[in-house]
Amino acid sequence: MTFFLDLVPLSDATATGIFTALIDCLHKHRLDDDVLGEILLGIGTDGAAVMLGIHGGVVKMLQDKFPRVIGWHTASITDSNCQCTMQ
Repeated sequence: MTFFLDLVPLSDATATGIFTALIDCLHKHRLDDDVLGEILLGIGTDGAAVMLGIHGGVVKMLQDKFPRVIGWHTASITDSNCQCTMQ
């Protein structure tokens, strides 16, 4: 099941800024690091380096904090982008 928890405006679109905004949002909704370590399994993103960069992307930062996290490039975002471009 997929649902949106929140919509967060970003003042910093770097990997660190996105990571911080994500963690702050999750904490705001009472998902502390202990809970996230147990339930956070993965994150699907577009293919941007800021998200999937192996040295400092958001997924890498999440994996450093929560080693069980799996990151992947989602096909639905790619398909959506292709459909918009082709029309």
